[in-house]
Amino acid sequence: METTDEDIKAAYRKLTLQHHPDKQENPDDDTLFKKIKAAYEKLSDQKKRREYDTQDPFDDTIPSENQANSAKNFYQLFGPVFVRNSKWSLIQPAPLLGDEKTPWEKVEAFYDFWFSFKSWRDFPQDDEYDPADASSRDERRWMERQNERIRAKSRKEEHARITRLIDLAYRKDPRVAQQKLKEKEDKQRQKKERKEQIRKQKEEAERQLQLEREMEKKKKEDEENQRKLQLQKEQQDIKDNKEKLRQLCQEFKSDEVDKLCNKLSSLPGLLEVVGKLENASAEEKNDIFRAEMEIIYKELQEKAERERLEKEQKEKDAIWSDDELSLLAKALVKYPGGSRNRWQLVSDYIGTKSMKEVIKKTQEAKSFEASHQDDAFSRFKAMKKNTAVDSPPDVNFDNPITSGAQPKAAPKGKAAAASKKAAATTNAATAATPKGKPAAKKEAAVTTPAPAAPEEKKEIQFETNVMDWTPELQKCLEKGLATHPTSDTERWEKISQMVPGKSKKECQERFKYIVSLLKAKKKT
Repeated sequence: METTDEDIKAAYRKLTLQHHPDKQENPDDDTLFKKIKAAYEKLSDQKKRREYDTQDPFDDTIPSENQANSAKNFYQLFGPVFVRNSKWSLIQPAPLLGDEKTPWEKVEAFYDFWFSFKSWRDFPQDDEYDPADASSRDERRWMERQNERIRAKSRKEEHARITRLIDLAYRKDPRVAQQKLKEKEDKQRQKKERKEQIRKQKEEAERQLQLEREMEKKKKEDEENQRKLQLQKEQQDIKDNKEKLRQLCQEFKSDEVDKLCNKLSSLPGLLEVVGKLENASAEEKNDIFRAEMEIIYKELQEKAERERLEKEQKEKDAIWSDDELSLLAKALVKYPGGSRNRWQLVSDYIGTKSMKEVIKKTQEAKSFEASHQDDAFSRFKAMKKNTAVDSPPDVNFDNPITSGAQPKAAPKGKAAAASKKAAATTNAATAATPKGKPAAKKEAAVTTPAPAAPEEKKEIQFETNVMDWTPELQKCLEKGLATHPTSDTERWEKISQMVPGKSKKECQERFKYIVSLLKAKKKT
């Protein structure tokens, strides 16, 4: 049991009365009295008293891991250790370990206290220096700092010892293990309950949703049935009133009556006409019927006129003038495939055609070209085969290439000589034309006479259709040949860009074809 301050004071008064010098045989001998006084001064000061109590012998041992594992009674092993170490607690009284019957709240409070344990143990017995022996104030302060460093190390070791004790006890405490197992079971149970609750909520939501769907379906079915019944009733009313209208209009032509019945497809209009006819005289009935027929004939005429105008407009829109085709070719070159908003730009460039019309015309041109490639190539082979016997094509010597016109009969004799001379003059003029500028147009076109006998020569084979060229494409090719000189390494790439829908190879073979025709005429 720890002595209180009141016990110390009472003991001090008793001893001072007993050992006061005045009550001693030798009044000068006050040694014992001074010791009693010094002891009281130390014990009455809490700090000095703790330093004094710290120096008492103390058992610092704690159970080991093996001892804790092999112990039959956890409480008998760890209980005395906690009681022994509770004397160093700043907070008194310190909670004790308890036993297996201790409520979990107290067990939890016990471990909370010891996990944050605060000790007043100071270890003055480990001091290396006695400040009382210092010769100066500076030396005394230095000694106190050295002693404090040693004490701090001892306090750190003490804290580690208490921490090992509480950790080992917490891990081996059967009450803690039981509580953890209980918490785990509670957690699993709560998790299971939550899952069950979620499942029930989901089932309830699905049930409600299914119920709403069934109600909505039933409502739609009812509305549909109601609509069908109403429609059937309305159709029956229309049928009955039309039959009634036919009976009222028996004196009129049946075909006109049929037209009137077909026109009156809605029940309100039909009822209105039937009501007028029922309450009208014969003359009034005739006027009413003729008025309705005039409306019908007028509507038919207006419908026919609209259809005629629409047909004419479609036919008008489908026709493309030469200027529009030329603008289309230029626009397709200016805005090649892959350009952003290409068809809108082409349509704006032409100005008179919509984007849909532009796309349709371009597709028609491509389809026509693809469908006529084989046929045009066959015609070309037949023409080449008959070149040695018949007259060669009429070639325009105004430019280095021509549009590939159909062959015509050429003059003989002096006309042939004049033809050869004109061809030589034209070729010389073409060669003298400055690069980058188109050649000047001539007015005359000269033909050459047919050869006296056919010559056997090797036929030039082309990979592309050199005959499927329109006059507009031929003009574009001529312009490209005149614009880009032969010294330009990218000449044919630039020329193909100026000819809409034609590749570099197609332009080259078209040029070779025209050159072969010119050479054939020169030889003849």
